Amino acid sequence: MSILVKFPSRSRPEKFFRALDNIFDLAATDDISVLASFDLDDHTMNNDEVRNRLLNYPKVRYYYGESKTKVQAINADMDKAGEYKFLLVHSDDMWFDVPGYDLIILKAFENFNGLVHFPDQKAGPALITYPMMHRDYFQRDGWIYHPDFFSVYADNFQQDLAKRRGQYKFVNQRVLSHQHSMWGFGTHDALTIRNENRDIYDKDRLTWQRLLNDPKYA
Repeated sequence: MSILVKFPSRSRPEKFFRALDNIFDLAATDDISVLASFDLDDHTMNNDEVRNRLLNYPKVRYYYGESKTKVQAINADMDKAGEYKFLLVHSDDMWFDVPGYDLIILKAFENFNGLVHFPDQKAGPALITYPMMHRDYFQRDGWIYHPDFFSVYADNFQQDLAKRRGQYKFVNQRVLSHQHSMWGFGTHDALTIRNENRDIYDKDRLTWQRLLNDPKYA
């Protein structure tokens, strides 16, 4: 498969399947597969009903694990990714708005093997909220987000690091929207509160600052 969509999900089965349909329905090619990561202790996803529904998606592979943080879930199971060339990192609050978005993404990677940034409707060029990377770039570090992060600021560091390396590309074209509760798409649920509380922000901000000053990433 040319495009691999890494899709961790927890406690939101209906949003997960809605997002799956969006990924496949708006794609112009069939060269897309999904690698989903769930948690063993999440009984909303770890059940026969979900597994039976997933039988309708032959290009979706899924695994159960024990991720304790959002970043762990995003990085999980990449050792089972198999063959792919371009990696997209999905979540259940991201939504493709443009039919044939995959062709636009593939064009952005022509003669480029780094991190590609398409803006969402809120963060724009300031922050990459939907990472897309060449396989070569992923293999440089072996993780999507630095594993020292819990949840937030991991995307800030990812963007800063790619820029430092000269492997960052911003494409000023909208192909997706970020349907986060902070933008008026529903209300904060328990998972959002867990991943984005003040304590997490404070800890991850310090991690971001520390890594920016780490000579390894200079």
